[in-house]
Amino acid sequence: MGSEDILAKEIDSWRRFEYALREENRILFNKMLCNKLGYAAPVDANDCVPSF
Repeated sequence: MGSEDILAKEIDSWRRFEYALREENRILFNKMLCNKLGYAAPVDANDCVPSF
């Protein structure tokens, strides 16, 4: 399983918490989670697992 798969599963597990946020925070929360996916390739290149 590549880091992209691991990261996608982790992001999916966090999505259920957005309901507890106010709308403006929910928008930022979703942006943050979507932006995390862009880090999967550099993590693979470094062959390390980040601590989020």
